[in-house]
Amino acid sequence: MKKIGLLSSIFFNLMIFFALDAEAQDCPPISPLDCADVAVALPYSLDFSGSTSNTLLDTSGLGIGFTMALEHSEARRSGDLPISDVAVNGYEPSLLALSGGMLSVTSQRGIAYLDPPASNNNNNQVNTLGVGLANSTSPILVKSSLINVVTGGGGAQAGIWYGYDEDNFVKLNVNNSNIEMRVESGGLSSSTDQMQIGASASGEDVVLELLLDPNTLTVEAFYTVGVGTRTSLGVLTVPADYFTGRSIGGSDMSFAGIYTTTRNGTQFTADFADFEVAQPQSTDNDILTFSMVEQSAPAVIDALSHTIAIDVPFGTTVSAISPTFTISPDATVTPLSDTVQDFTVPFDYTVVAEDGTPQIWTVSVIVGEAPSLCPPISPLDCADVAVALPY
Repeated sequence: MKKIGLLSSIFFNLMIFFALDAEAQDCPPISPLDCADVAVALPYSLDFSGSTSNTLLDTSGLGIGFTMALEHSEARRSGDLPISDVAVNGYEPSLLALSGGMLSVTSQRGIAYLDPPASNNNNNQVNTLGVGLANSTSPILVKSSLINVVTGGGGAQAGIWYGYDEDNFVKLNVNNSNIEMRVESGGLSSSTDQMQIGASASGEDVVLELLLDPNTLTVEAFYTVGVGTRTSLGVLTVPADYFTGRSIGGSDMSFAGIYTTTRNGTQFTADFADFEVAQPQSTDNDILTFSMVEQSAPAVIDALSHTIAIDVPFGTTVSAISPTFTISPDATVTPLSDTVQDFTVPFDYTVVAEDGTPQIWTVSVIVGEAPSLCPPISPLDCADVAVALPY
């Protein structure tokens, strides 16, 4: 009986062990979380105002909102921290601090750039933070704001990225006073895969945006420096495998996130105020159709000049007409369709796209000429006096 009881106890303890082990599955080499928790649903946004549960932790144990950190294949650079977790070797929580509505990321010398031996001291970037994105078949906007960013020179960078590993990604960064976008595929990146412009970015608040389209296989970069205007840096092509990604826990996914690197410069700390990945809002702000009961011919809609011309017969009262029109999906318009307006002079409608971009459309109602009479012989138009034979 004692032997049976001992075996039962061992069996029971083994069951508990395996149950606990099943619940504690992590997701090497990219995350200490369960693989099922790496991918996020869109839209996904972070304002770093407090701890986010079930995400990577900062140096104080607060959840930073990101669910993964890319692994690196090469040894850490001299002077960088030693690896604290060999199972997730690209993650160093001691360099992360969530405070005051910002995520502060302190840089290391490692960088994700070219597969050695194409270049030296590469593929050892630390804290390439991100979230998983499964089955990206629609356009994606990745966006983040850097506050008073000062990276210094020597190739030091802070910015955003999208891809699936250290050899396959696109990044958009602030480096010193510059804004750079670079595409890397299969560990290779040439001068045609890079765009860079001097933007006086050092010491400024900078908003970085990457707009990726799996249908056209393109990426467009945007940046806003200080209170300046949103500016396109340009468009590059990207490979299709960016969007299929790699298998993580049995599911294909890509990643989007933030990063820093000192490269050959001086260590710095970048303060990120927010992060967002979402399907982009529509920029369409058109009037698509336009009609009124009084019209004598279809409206002429000029999409380039954003004007509409419509004819009405002579004698029409144009000071009180209620036109019917349609606009771009997800846009709004002022004033609304089917409301009475005065078209004595050209009338302006304002169509606002889903993303907030406004467009003024000017509508002109053209009254037809009065019919010409044929005095002294007829009240008809002279063209209607003669008849064809036989009559």
